[in-house]
Amino acid sequence: MNTKNKYIILVCSIILLLVVTQVIIQYSISVQKHDSHLINLSGQQRMLSQNISKKALLVFHQKDNFAHLQTHQKELNQLAQQFKEVHLGLLTRDSNLGLGGENSIVIKQKLEDIEPYFTALLENATALTNVSKKDNLQPFVDEIMKNEHLFLVQMNAIVNQYDKEATQRVASLQRIEIILGVTTFIVLILEILLIFMPLIKSLVQRTKEVEQSNLNLQKRNEELTLSKQKIKQQNTEILEKNEELFLAKQTAEAAAISKANFLSNMSHEIRTPMNGVLGITNILMEENPTETQRKHLGLLKYSAENLLNIINDILDYGKIESGKLRLEKETFDIHQTLNNIKELLVHKSDEKNIDFVLDTDLDLPRFIQGDPYRLNQILINLVGNAIKFTKKGSVTLTTKIIGEQADDLLLFFAVKDTGIGIPKDKQKLIFENFTQANDSTNRVYGGTGLGLAISKKLLELMGGKIELQSELGKGSKFSFALRLGKAKQATIQKDTLLPIKERTLHYKGIKKILLVDDNMLNLSVGQRFLNYWDLECDIAKNGQEALEMVIQNEYELILMDLQMPVMDGFTAVQEIRLLEGAKYKSENLPIIALTASAVAEVRDRVAKVGMNDFLLKPYKPQELYEILEKHIASRLA
Repeated sequence: MNTKNKYIILVCSIILLLVVTQVIIQYSISVQKHDSHLINLSGQQRMLSQNISKKALLVFHQKDNFAHLQTHQKELNQLAQQFKEVHLGLLTRDSNLGLGGENSIVIKQKLEDIEPYFTALLENATALTNVSKKDNLQPFVDEIMKNEHLFLVQMNAIVNQYDKEATQRVASLQRIEIILGVTTFIVLILEILLIFMPLIKSLVQRTKEVEQSNLNLQKRNEELTLSKQKIKQQNTEILEKNEELFLAKQTAEAAAISKANFLSNMSHEIRTPMNGVLGITNILMEENPTETQRKHLGLLKYSAENLLNIINDILDYGKIESGKLRLEKETFDIHQTLNNIKELLVHKSDEKNIDFVLDTDLDLPRFIQGDPYRLNQILINLVGNAIKFTKKGSVTLTTKIIGEQADDLLLFFAVKDTGIGIPKDKQKLIFENFTQANDSTNRVYGGTGLGLAISKKLLELMGGKIELQSELGKGSKFSFALRLGKAKQATIQKDTLLPIKERTLHYKGIKKILLVDDNMLNLSVGQRFLNYWDLECDIAKNGQEALEMVIQNEYELILMDLQMPVMDGFTAVQEIRLLEGAKYKSENLPIIALTASAVAEVRDRVAKVGMNDFLLKPYKPQELYEILEKHIASRLA
């Protein structure tokens, strides 16, 4: 017999032995699995008998409490049903319960012996589930307690017998596995002697052939050297291509900077006249207008604020895209934020005769830490959209706690409406830039299509993710979860519900303010606001005039525009801070930046040159009032 035939016979023998061994192992696993199920099910039956006796006692002791009695009877009935099903499974070795095979004669006998106790337990437990509190429950309970002990004794014997039989089966299978293992080892020895030893001789011959192959490889190496030179040339071409890509990248970055500068300039140019429009509107609304005039002024204010919101959307989008949007972390009143949103938007819902509901968790603390401005922006965007697209029904803003750790809270926010809804195929599109559900939406409802895109990006920056559930014609639900920091109880702000003209700044004596701006309308508006609160006001039209007036007069606070002719606000503040004397220092002379530029670089530069705070044009009387409260009233009261 040649080597090839010997090899085939021995390999086939090993494969056959391995297959048989695997079959035995799988059978052993199957047997052990069935035995494990049997033992577990038997143990479960013991536990069920104990639970039945405990539940019977509870039924007995709670018989005077009708509600509790019914609950315990229901649970006892469930235990009795399960007790019956497990017993039947053990008797029949139900395959649906993972029990294969057939019970041994010993097990069958023991199951027959336990049958009377099982029947007594089941019948008395079933009887207890049907009695009322007027019935005498004692006989049923006594019968259960007596049979439960006897049942446990018999059940323990069954479990021990299952365990014994399982151990015997495992031992038999292990002996077979050992025999097969030894046989496999012998066949391997034969293979080494009859197959591999002759192969060693053939390897010597093969070595000579390899040496010849090495000579062939040398020739191949020469060919590879030529290929390497070609690859080097290709690498040079790749480097040149990378340089072209680098230049293209620089061009793209320069374009991004140009876009940011354009947005900044547009912000300033648009916000400056908007400050005058909104300022004059607020002044006129404080001058006791007629009802018709108030209505017209309200429409004018609403239109101006709507235009400002569109501008803010475009600027925020630019800042997010360039990665320059900065999130704040400060302590704020979350309840006041939610109430302010409702106060701001409830007139829109009232105009459409729909309900605007605030559903706030009663356990929500008043003060938390985070970025109140961005949270406010997101919620106003979502609630404003909900009101806009709802013709009847309601809009609900829900806030609740869904998680808590030592230093932070996980808050869930949801805005639900009964509006027009969004088709399934459009639900992803609405989060894209400048996109609405369909082309007619903008014509019917208005908007830039940026609100949801900005909200989505802001939430991602804050570590959240916006979710949408919507059905066409039945409404929508936008929701997200945010992790916000816990804060110590802050000082509760005083009531600011009075009209802005009637509010009073609490300070001693007449205080003089310097208002610096190159726009006469802005000067007029600002001066009028300051006069509301009994503040004297000097005005300067550029930084040079402001510097000279600061040297000549005593001021409690300066409101400083930034972009002005002759001398800008940055330079003027630097010059003021360099003047000799403690009265020119930031702690004694607060300087507030007034600017129409909303980019982060401007805010950073404001702090760097020594200004105390930042007020963005167009500002509301309320915002100016709060700045004065912070930097004058609190310091001089």
